[in-house]
Amino acid sequence: MSRKHYNRAMHVHEVMLDAIERLLLQAFCKSDSAVKVPVAVFSGELTHLSAAALMDSDTFVVFMGEYDRFIDTVREGKHGKTAKLWLSYADCVWNLLRFHRAIRENNLDDYTQQMRHLCGLLFSADHVNYA
Repeated sequence: MSRKHYNRAMHVHEVMLDAIERLLLQAFCKSDSAVKVPVAVFSGELTHLSAAALMDSDTFVVFMGEYDRFIDTVREGKHGKTAKLWLSYADCVWNLLRFHRAIRENNLDDYTQQMRHLCGLLFSADHVNYA
């Protein structure tokens, strides 16, 4: 596989992951359990300092806690098998992206941790030699 095809495939996975994350957030915001966060919290220019202040705010912490619970209900299959399938795909892509980050940063601890996550995926894809 040439580098060009590999980069194109990785780009497709990143675009699909972005779409899945956006759809999950949209479904969460439409659900009854969603904590209503004022639009003013997310509006404006986002800088490093304003992002840190946003992540420390109580409303954002509550919002993320509820969103994590919503993701767990999707992972359990309470929103349908299709949503569960796409969330498992998103989890695999996140593992792959963390693996690539560990390689780029030359972080052996993260590399071995991500290899543990990828081994099951490689075995299930019948790539025993890679696993």
